[in-house]
Amino acid sequence: SFIISSCADHSLLLCNLLLHMYGICRSLQEVLSVFSNMLEHDNFSWNFAIKAYSSRGECVMALQLAKNMEIQGCLIDKYIFASILSAVKHRSDVGIGLFLHSCFYRTEICEDSAVCTALITMYGNCDLLELARDVFDSMRNHDNITWTAMIAALSQCGYGKYVFCLFNCMMHRGLIPDVVSFVSILDAFAGGISSHLQCKIVHFYVLSCGFDLNVVIGTALVNMYGKSSCLLNAQRVFHGMIERNVVTWNALIGLISRNGGSQDALQILDQMAQEGVLPNKVTFVNGLDACNCSLAIGAGKRIHASVEIERAFGGSIVVETALVNMYGQCGELACACEIFEKMLDHDEIALISILSACASCRALAEGKHLHRYAIYVGFEGHVVLVTALINMYSKCGSLNDAQRVFDRMLERNLISWNAIIAAYCQNGMGKQSLLLYEQMHLDNTRPDDVTFLSILSACSHAGLL
Repeated sequence: SFIISSCADHSLLLCNLLLHMYGICRSLQEVLSVFSNMLEHDNFSWNFAIKAYSSRGECVMALQLAKNMEIQGCLIDKYIFASILSAVKHRSDVGIGLFLHSCFYRTEICEDSAVCTALITMYGNCDLLELARDVFDSMRNHDNITWTAMIAALSQCGYGKYVFCLFNCMMHRGLIPDVVSFVSILDAFAGGISSHLQCKIVHFYVLSCGFDLNVVIGTALVNMYGKSSCLLNAQRVFHGMIERNVVTWNALIGLISRNGGSQDALQILDQMAQEGVLPNKVTFVNGLDACNCSLAIGAGKRIHASVEIERAFGGSIVVETALVNMYGQCGELACACEIFEKMLDHDEIALISILSACASCRALAEGKHLHRYAIYVGFEGHVVLVTALINMYSKCGSLNDAQRVFDRMLERNLISWNAIIAAYCQNGMGKQSLLLYEQMHLDNTRPDDVTFLSILSACSHAGLL
């Protein structure tokens, strides 16, 4: 404010430093204010402004600034190009990335390793693996970063079974990943379909490179083993770590909880507190998810008390939704409703959680009240929420309401059909379930294992087995 209030705010150097600072602080309003009031702009000014918007995922504004930069006679360099590409993280924005790529295709910029890596990452984020592969194959030289980006792209696009093959190619070419590369590679293994043997091989490479004592690498190993259903190995890595941070603890608690070890997860949460590690939002959510039955209500209330003490997390919609879900699963509907009503903001996930609580407690009146609220806030057309309403009415024995909700759906998916078929099946009306199954075929919706389980149960109820 001192610089802005004095004549010094017209100094190009000081204005650039302000842009850089506000960009790092992610304060876009201040970036725009400083940039708009500058008497002149140089390459640094444009760079800092574009990078600020790119870092917040504002790729449209970043591209507009780049166009203005060219109009002003400044050249777009590889750093600005890579910066804008890094902002394209969703398929809906990929047109911007394709436009930039086409503008600089077969130029020196597109031959730069950092730009190629940014292109591979962008296409991977947008689920366009063929284009990512084209960029990778067109490169003359590949370094650690480009190999890692291509491995990550494979994982993100659902080709996890090829991750190990590409990792092997990378190692056979004598490229040794650094810590950052290994973390990305381990995350790719965690997101893919990796066998126990493949996980152990990549772990061996981590050990041979001397990175096993690194806390970030250790956490990534825990996550990889856990998501590859090697929970015992995940625990071994965890207990063998000399240093552990809150992310490491969160990883193990979440993995054990999701694999049905609720009591073990709560014990590790207690151990974490005993070792003086301060929890964060993820810790609370993982702990609350582990409290999934009436026997765990005591632990759930203790975590709730900790949330109230840490007021910084009290207003987090993610934590509050986890509290609603926990009380619902533990059969404490009154507590779940009280938290839901106190929430400053209700998103779709929070509403689904409270509907699940009503379903668990067979609370039809409260469920109908929430249905009216969903219509009022405009959530009724959301497929996942409507499916939760069908499930709630089904569990409460109100099949007519469940059918009415289903009939009013403008869009139906596999989960919706499964929900209504299961609704009739669970209420002993097997023949109606079979009729709905036939309608599902006419709707060109392909059944899955859940559908067939419901149909087999329906056949049993109908005396057809």
